[in-house]
Amino acid sequence: CGMGRVNDDRTARALLSRISEPVDSYIVGLVHEHGAVEAVERISRASSAPGGKAERYRARLETADPEADLDRVREVGGRLIVPGDLEWPSQLDALGERAPLALWARGTVDLRLSCLRSVSIVGARAATTYGRDVAATLGADLASSGWAVVSGGAFGIDSAAHSGALAVRGVTVAALACGVDVAYPPRHADLFARIAADGLLLSEVPPGAAPHRTRFLVRNRLIAA
Repeated sequence: CGMGRVNDDRTARALLSRISEPVDSYIVGLVHEHGAVEAVERISRASSAPGGKAERYRARLETADPEADLDRVREVGGRLIVPGDLEWPSQLDALGERAPLALWARGTVDLRLSCLRSVSIVGARAATTYGRDVAATLGADLASSGWAVVSGGAFGIDSAAHSGALAVRGVTVAALACGVDVAYPPRHADLFARIAADGLLLSEVPPGAAPHRTRFLVRNRLIAA
């Protein structure tokens, strides 16, 4: 990427999502103060950064290819949604400095319109049969009443809520801790394909990105918002 030189906001945000983790206060602060394009420039020139990360950021800038990431998400029927887009949900602005820089999305529905009437259903991975039945029933009843069901795509309660919404041809949104083209857990590959066909898969990290423990924790704020 030649030290990450970019000329437009969308490409800059795609690049920043590749070189940093969600809720990186240094990166977010630069974007809020200077905008995404200038933030990339400043990172490429920075001799220091919190936690001694300046060298790590620059090394990632050298290998990052935001155009390739944007092409890759388009190939799987996706897009990058950024602040200012009509599809950007205003609820995310309530997160303040913890709002995402951008959201990688894969699916057929409009994110903002879905979020106008949405409800989150999350719970234990090691759920009881009763718990899964209740989550699926809630998901189906809410979806059939016009609510979008938002969850995290995990085993247990999450998958039951998604499945309940899908069973009535409702809208469901899954916030992932990996790229929208990555099936994690792998046993949910079919579920994610169904969500992509009738709902939306969302992630703060770019296509191909693997799940990390911290990414599961920070994505919960998106589900709540």
